[in-house]
Amino acid sequence: MITSGKLTLESFQKIRRDIDSLLGLEVVGYDGSGQRIMAICSNRGISNVLINDPVPWVISDEWTFEDVATVPYVYAICCYALYEKGKMKKGDKILIHSGTSSVGQAAIHLALYAGCEILIKIHDENKPLDLPILAYPRYFCKYHMSYIILGGLGGFGLELADWLILRGAKNLLLTSRTGLRNGYQRSRIELWKSHGANVQIIAGADASDHKDCAFILNSAAEMGPVDAIFNLAVVLKDSLFKNQTAESFEVSFKPKAMATKTMDELSRKMCPNLQHFVVFSSFSCGRGAAGITNYGMANSIMERICERRVQDGLPGMAIQWGSVDEVGIMSDMQTDKEQNFTGILKQKIQSCLQSLDTFMVLNRTIVSSMVIAEKYAELDGVMNILDTVTSIMGNLFFIRVKDMKMVGLRTPLSEIGMDSMMAVEIQQTLERKFDINFTTQDIQNLTFEKLRNIADKDKCSEQTKILDLACVKFMIHLVSNLDIVSDICLEMTTRNEAGKKQIFLLPGIEGCGSVFNSLASKIKVLVTCLQHGANNIPMCESVLQSAATLLSVRIDIIGKLSVPYFSDRIPLD
Repeated sequence: MITSGKLTLESFQKIRRDIDSLLGLEVVGYDGSGQRIMAICSNRGISNVLINDPVPWVISDEWTFEDVATVPYVYAICCYALYEKGKMKKGDKILIHSGTSSVGQAAIHLALYAGCEILIKIHDENKPLDLPILAYPRYFCKYHMSYIILGGLGGFGLELADWLILRGAKNLLLTSRTGLRNGYQRSRIELWKSHGANVQIIAGADASDHKDCAFILNSAAEMGPVDAIFNLAVVLKDSLFKNQTAESFEVSFKPKAMATKTMDELSRKMCPNLQHFVVFSSFSCGRGAAGITNYGMANSIMERICERRVQDGLPGMAIQWGSVDEVGIMSDMQTDKEQNFTGILKQKIQSCLQSLDTFMVLNRTIVSSMVIAEKYAELDGVMNILDTVTSIMGNLFFIRVKDMKMVGLRTPLSEIGMDSMMAVEIQQTLERKFDINFTTQDIQNLTFEKLRNIADKDKCSEQTKILDLACVKFMIHLVSNLDIVSDICLEMTTRNEAGKKQIFLLPGIEGCGSVFNSLASKIKVLVTCLQHGANNIPMCESVLQSAATLLSVRIDIIGKLSVPYFSDRIPLD
């Protein structure tokens, strides 16, 4: 239902904030005593561990887990509908719609078993069959153990703590240099406590100091055996390398390299049940960046510590993050120019947490997560919104709509092959490349007709920009090729005929009389051009000052003429 777009995640997230995965309402496996069981759970059945679910059903050894996984939900629905509500009995006539669906198949089997007469309605629409969803490993926390986050009150730290609680953590210890500083931090703490989490905050403790580090570990151990340690702490001291000092290196080293080193030494003795030792590094460690040599070196040291821990058979992982959007110390510091220079884009915090979920179940020491700017370079300036969406649908499912006439323009994309993954890709691409924000429901109702209308509007806007740009380029080209004369009064070479009155020409914003050269050869009277460009008039702060500068020159000319003449009617050949 979710994959087909008939149910949206938003409708469930309004009910419970801890529902981050609705996939997997059925579960099969082994219980604590080793029995083969099947059951229905509220959500997250796609995970590998399930806690505090309803009493399951024991299954026989003849069934495979693959077969059993299709049974609980649909048969529970049919049993409730047919037996509890419908009071089905032998000889009843039953009309079953969509008999080929999973619920339809279950209803048919139950009706046949009860000896009922069955009428089946089957839709012959030649729809493609959905591919099976494969289970994947998923990180989870143990409710009786504790979790330490160094730098836990920062932007990323708060998101990480929230993520751990949603994954089952009940005991969190957060460290901070300054403690609670704003209402948002306090609101998050209160929210977690309302969900039964035990959250402790240690402010001012220096994890690089052996005494303070031991205090942190002991405090966490009192809450429960330490299962994971996360080091997110960071202090920036940016400066060019020639301006760096030993003190500036120490400032960056203390919360990262030195704290990780001390935590490594003490946790080996004090945390025998430790399963995860995670440090947050940066892409600047591997790629380098100007002005943060000390920061990059501190991250590099943390990575070497993790590598040594793995060699010693202990957990250790360093995550090289790119530029994180929405939260964190780097969120508001990086400009678009710097993004282009580094070649990466800002990564949404939700995307970071999804990457973290993958990393936590991997057996890797150093991993990276970033959004490469060049990934979508082929779409820049080449493909409009219609071509982009068509390309995404073709790339994901190996189908290409080459002839738009074969597709109903008003048919929603969800009815011609777009699934939930494709919808997310389209939604993110439109936001990133075209600055168009669509809700999930908008994407489900999106049609090629709407896309074509948007593309046509963008095309008209782009053509206007091109015309405006062409005018500017023409003016620049025109002025750049002029013979600049510094005289205010410029006598033009014309086909002067006796008895004709003199004409004065005033150039436009370019202020240069040479723009009339092509016109002057066709004029039959004496022409004088009054130039008022920046090359011959002092800097003026107003139009009146510019007029006053030209006025004295104009008076001299009038004195030489019997009748001054200004006209917009120029006698031409």
